[in-house]
Amino acid sequence: MTTIGLFGSLHGDEMQKKFGWDDGKSIALFDRFRPDLVCGEVRRSDYENNADYQGPSEYRRYIFRYCQERGIPFVPCDFFRDEDVELARRPIEAPDEAEKEFGQIVQNFFAVGGSATPPFNSAEFNEVARKKQAFQYQYAPEISEIVWNQRNREIVKNIAAAVRENEGKKILVIFGAEHTYWLAEELAKLDGVSIRFPL
Repeated sequence: MTTIGLFGSLHGDEMQKKFGWDDGKSIALFDRFRPDLVCGEVRRSDYENNADYQGPSEYRRYIFRYCQERGIPFVPCDFFRDEDVELARRPIEAPDEAEKEFGQIVQNFFAVGGSATPPFNSAEFNEVARKKQAFQYQYAPEISEIVWNQRNREIVKNIAAAVRENEGKKILVIFGAEHTYWLAEELAKLDGVSIRFPL
């Protein structure tokens, strides 16, 4: 049986501090899980070419070092096209009443996420993240399809390939917390896999 441990990461040290978390606490969780392999939010091309951008800040801050110090292979599994970066930054245009509803969803997103331990790692938070993205899809379907759905499908394919090459091992999957609901659902469909979430 292959065990996948899912960790929803908070991008940025300031976000961690806001919700009472830090890199050391993440490392303690990882060590408790004892991964044989880490799959993370870095594109293969960026990783192999040592590009200036190597995923969110936590990778250069501590995740790469964590893997190197413990001799754990790192597998880059992210997917996005350069041309989609600006698309992801476009504001969603919605009617005023919908904006108010979205504000409440976002407020709940941070309240539920912040109350979890680790922050933003719980089944309850995953449901709020799903609702947030469903709302965004309703008012910006083309953008949401590209920057979330398409991306998540490709990420799952990349992780599934790593699983096939590492059957029976413990695989730690680290992605931004808003990806976790999708990853948890789709990776659980893989044969011979058990999901541990939260860590």
